[in-house]
This record gives sequence, C-alpha cells and structure tokens, in this order.
Amino acid sequence: MVLLSPLVLKGSGFNWGDGQMKRPGIPATLWFLAFVGVSYLYIEQLRKPEPLGNNNIIFGEKFYYENPEEDAVYVTGTMTGPGIAYPNNTVGITCYQDRNYCSYTSVHAIGANRIERMDPPSEYDIVKWDENEIIAEDQSTVDCQKITITIDRKARQVAWVEEPINQTEPSCVNSTTAMAKYTIENSPGWKRINGEDK
Repeated sequence: MVLLSPLVLKGSGFNWGDGQMKRPGIPATLWFLAFVGVSYLYIEQLRKPEPLGNNNIIFGEKFYYENPEEDAVYVTGTMTGPGIAYPNNTVGITCYQDRNYCSYTSVHAIGANRIERMDPPSEYDIVKWDENEIIAEDQSTVDCQKITITIDRKARQVAWVEEPINQTEPSCVNSTTAMAKYTIENSPGWKRINGEDK
C-alpha cells in the first residue's frame, strides 16, 4: 500500500493531520461504487433511443371547424388505423368549395424526439360537396392506389381510404394489394395525458 506524503505548505505553518491519508472504510467504498453504478445506468438510459412508437412528442387533439363565409372545412388530428407506419402523427385537411379541392399536410414522429420534414401540401379534387358530406379523391391514373377522403359534416368525422388500382401496370407489380382505411382522432400523447388511452 502506498501512502501519500504529508501535506505541508512551506511558510504557512499548515500540516494536514499526521501526514497520512486514511483509507476509506467498507461502507464508504460501497456507497461510492453504488453511486458510480447508478450514474452509469442513468447516463446509458439517457443515451438509449426510445422505440419509434413510444416517444415524448405530444401532438394536439382532433379539431373540426367550418367557415361558412369561405365555404371551407378544416380538420386536424392524428391519422389512426391498423398498419399505419407512424402512429404518432398529425394531419391537416382543408377543403375549399370554390377552389374545388382539399389540401392535405402531415407530420410524423419518426423516433425519439424526432419529427420528419413537412412536405408540400397534397391536393385532392372534390367530387361531392353538400350539407352532409364532402368527398375528395386523388384523380391520378398513374399511381398504384386511389385515395378517397370522406368528411361527414354532421358527425364531424373523416374517413381516409386507400385502394389499389392499376395493378396490371408494370410499375405497380410490387405495390400493395390491400385496402387501407383510416380515421382522424386525438393523438396518442393527447389521449395519454387526458386518460383516454385506457
């Protein structure tokens, strides 16, 4: 065992103890090792990414608004349904009767405290507008799927349906053949903090 030499500051008259440093006892050593271990685990936990669907980003609640002066309907919330790639998301749909289209934008939480880039709005042509519902569709014939947005104005609900088309085209050989149906609801984080996820 190596002992430290006594601490003597020349000219100060200071002499620390008897010149020997005491060896820490077993309890002090155990406390120190526990502190180091807990600190290490805490730092590792901070560095570890959270699972994709389990992050701390809380998007807002579902919101529906009609502006009769502009003949516009606005709905925002979380696209929800089986098989959705990023369940923690927020979307906005705004439909304009005079412009004859619905505009769609979205943002997805793609990891621990990470949000993907917002792309430019997509536009869907309105094929029906009355006091009960608005229906807009992707009128493109070159895609492998057709998207239909139906807004029930009385119930204030949105249905988003993706159905396969052009399945005999060479560019659609590897596309999905399943139909997907989604709705717009409150976000998972909003449900969690308001007790709706039980």
